[in-house]
Amino acid sequence: MLTLLRHRRKSFRAAASDDNPGTSNLVSSWSMDETSGTRADSHGSNDLTDNNTVSYATGVISNAANFISANSENLSSSTQPVTGAGARAAEFWFKTSSTADQALTSYGQNANGQWWRIRIENGVIYQRVTNGAKSWSNTWNDGNWHHLVMQVDANSTIDDVVLYIDGTLQSSSGATTTQAINTGTGDLYFGREASGSIGYDGDIDECRYWNRVLTADEITWLYNSGSGRSYSDISFGWSPLDEASLDSYWDPTDESSITGSPAVTTLEDLGPNGNDLSANGTPQTGVRTINSLNVIDFDGINEYLSNSTYTLNSTVTFVGVFLVDANGSNVNESIFSVDATVDFQIDSGDGGSDWDGRLNPTGTGSVTSWSDSSSKNGVAMIVSVTFDAVANTIDVWYDGDNMVSLSNYTTDLDGTQDLKIMGNRSGIYTANGAFGGMAIFNSADTDIRQKAEGFFAHRFALTGNLVSGHPYISSAP
Repeated sequence: MLTLLRHRRKSFRAAASDDNPGTSNLVSSWSMDETSGTRADSHGSNDLTDNNTVSYATGVISNAANFISANSENLSSSTQPVTGAGARAAEFWFKTSSTADQALTSYGQNANGQWWRIRIENGVIYQRVTNGAKSWSNTWNDGNWHHLVMQVDANSTIDDVVLYIDGTLQSSSGATTTQAINTGTGDLYFGREASGSIGYDGDIDECRYWNRVLTADEITWLYNSGSGRSYSDISFGWSPLDEASLDSYWDPTDESSITGSPAVTTLEDLGPNGNDLSANGTPQTGVRTINSLNVIDFDGINEYLSNSTYTLNSTVTFVGVFLVDANGSNVNESIFSVDATVDFQIDSGDGGSDWDGRLNPTGTGSVTSWSDSSSKNGVAMIVSVTFDAVANTIDVWYDGDNMVSLSNYTTDLDGTQDLKIMGNRSGIYTANGAFGGMAIFNSADTDIRQKAEGFFAHRFALTGNLVSGHPYISSAP
């Protein structure tokens, strides 16, 4: 059973990194998070104009655009993603219960092969070019969210267009003609037929166009078991999973790695070693976000995540994202800790109304508090700790700023530890707040630590918190 479990984890590890389609062939990406007005292109400069006041609804990720056809509501741009016979992939989420002919997205001109129109007609998905159409089996107007990828390679016909719904390739009886695709330059629309004759009743979220076709594995990664991917997810060139020294990586933003909802029972380790975390008490998922990304919430009353058989190397770096709603009840309220004969915790330090921060070790180093002038109550922070057995040093960084630097690390951390998230060594003093993720590396390499800090800062929109001069303030690693 253990062998099978670890094989599955390695497969997930590849999917989490290698199957990210990235941004090199991405033309535009619209999150649809805005509540009204222009919908910004997160990747390019192709913002969408709001015609007739498109509203919003709860999306797959944050908000979605909500359309009412009777009001002629649509979003448009005079710039087209891909024209002519170029390869393309359209990807977005949609939700509708309408039985009418509906326009999801379209652009082009009314000449043979020059339309590109993705429609849903009584639940059936169609691609309609002038002088040709193709439809696929099954209906999708059930009022639930569905992930759509429609794509075609360069120099193809209407019959070559393929459709994936919810990560699965859909079957078709074929196109009505063999019309070559040669898309024209008419305006791009979401929620409207390019000709203006058909609208849309429903929601659309997380829209993207690539100028290439996507692989099946990339589509599976984008679908993400129904949780979707944001632009920030696909725009990173690096993730903790890319490092050979990675020991463990927990990512609550990937809700498929969480067992139990809303009460969490287990958080899966996405790294190579299967160090899953088990819940004590009832920490919650789906009730709090940071930058619209799911995090796990803790009430500060005996709630924490733990692994009681975690094996640590003597040289190790921890980098994690935490949010503390400090209640100042005890100096030992910890965001994470390891418990053995030689151990440590990162705790409040003063028991006051703010969470100032303290490295509190036993058997190695010395108790050292840190503080700055800013309040940390309710503020997401990136905390990093490195134990370097070669240099005999212990360092703590807060948002990339070195707060603690000790040169008395002479007794190594014990091999087997009880690792706790949002709890102190004994599990008695627990922090009230949220956990956004953590990576543990068997390394003291500065570049790896800073990459992890930059990764979390860009993912959670915390780049403004990074210390001046940090190498990943301006761009993600």
